[in-house]
Amino acid sequence: MLRFNATRYLNMGGLITDMTGHFGLREGSKNESERARHDDEFRRDLGRIYKLANELNLKTTAQLIEPRLKALPQSEGEYNLLIECLYNELNNRLFFYTFRLIDRNIMKAMS
Repeated sequence: MLRFNATRYLNMGGLITDMTGHFGLREGSKNESERARHDDEFRRDLGRIYKLANELNLKTTAQLIEPRLKALPQSEGEYNLLIECLYNELNNRLFFYTFRLIDRNIMKAMS
């Protein structure tokens, strides 16, 4: 369970990075077709973050993101608010790593 959730948290970080890049690209788009393509990429990333937020029980983040799946954030300030909320909610979670020897070869290497 711990390993499964750790993977989800790492995936969340990667998605935030992707989404930030796509937000920047959509803001700098010069024509409508390019903007629509970047909007689709951004919406896909936002949907994935929404799904992970629900799986990780990040209720506030999920509630803020849900309406933005249809009406994407229109300003950098609105986008930053979503990300700040997500980071604050993640920071309130305690994440413990418990060292567990899975492979006996690790045990041999340590002795």
